[in-house]
Amino acid sequence: TTRRLLLLGPAGSGKSRRLRAAFVEALRAGRDAEPLLLVPTASYRDHTRNQLLRESGIPGFSPAAVCTFRDLRRRLLPEESAEGLSAVRQELLVRRLLRELPLPYLEPVRDFRGFRQALAESLEEARGAGLDPESLEAALEAALGAGAPSERHGASERHGASERHGAFLRVFRAYEAALRQAGLDDRRLLARAVANIDSGAIRAGLLLVDGFADFTAEQRQLLAALLRRAPAAQVALALDPHRRDFFYQAERSRAWLKSQASQPAFAELWLDANHRARGESLASVERAL
Repeated sequence: TTRRLLLLGPAGSGKSRRLRAAFVEALRAGRDAEPLLLVPTASYRDHTRNQLLRESGIPGFSPAAVCTFRDLRRRLLPEESAEGLSAVRQELLVRRLLRELPLPYLEPVRDFRGFRQALAESLEEARGAGLDPESLEAALEAALGAGAPSERHGASERHGASERHGAFLRVFRAYEAALRQAGLDDRRLLARAVANIDSGAIRAGLLLVDGFADFTAEQRQLLAALLRRAPAAQVALALDPHRRDFFYQAERSRAWLKSQASQPAFAELWLDANHRARGESLASVERAL
């Protein structure tokens, strides 16, 4: 049996069904470590749990065996708030920082709640992508310094971009410092979660991953740690071999998974048949057409 397997194919090709079958087979084999199936959302998790019980006939399994990354983090850090800052608290923090910091460029818009919410979302998006103020500043300097100003991007426009970026970086640094001071630094908590996985806090005889098009920087770190511990793994990615330019996120995830040099290499299995059930009404319409 292949220890590392990527299940690839378009929607409806049977990837999720195969993962559920592997999950049930691992449960029935009575291995020491229960399988672990990771899915993207709580609704997907609940739907998958119900499908497993309905399709397999097994009496039950631990709810923790089918979970989201957020569920996994709560399990790894039960004493910490795995939720982090709510959107409301993020906006309140940004509001305070905008009033405390000398930011003349942002003064005309700092009192608009919509702007503060958008700024908070941008800060969290940058953090979720694994960026810190230093790496972002280096990337922006490289981008602004590349090439001579053109007619389209003149000196005044570049100066305006520099002001915007400078204001964002100043808020970003203050935002990160405020989170560290409040004990809500996601990077510190993530490092602890990864360390707990490496020390054996999660025992999964078979790791299964379904429903993702791409993974955040945090999810990649957790997934890499799980792959180091799990003796076998299967990951499903929605890809159409004939329209791969439309699935760039899944292609990026595929390349990342195959680049995990410290792990046994991922083999690939392409699925192309449509296994989704059709109702008789739909079948009648299709025959008529």
